[in-house]
Amino acid sequence: MDDLRGIRIGFFGTPDFALESLKVLKDSLAQIDFVATQSPKPSGRGQKVNFSVVHKWSKKIILMLLFHKICRREISFLELNKRN
Repeated sequence: MDDLRGIRIGFFGTPDFALESLKVLKDSLAQIDFVATQSPKPSGRGQKVNFSVVHKWSKKIILMLLFHKICRREISFLELNKRN
């Protein structure tokens, strides 16, 4: 992918295959302002909370995470812009 230096991006994705796209964007030097993903969900017999691979990687790279429940309320681009 071309050099995207200076391009500001908000990434929306949860499934495993979305992680590869996110990594490519990060490697292209784009400025990723936030990552929106589904909220962690309990699963299995112990109802242990499971985080998506996108969530885990974004947290490791220290990107701002937004979750589905937060995204449900209308967040305008102006509101996101104020955070920066």
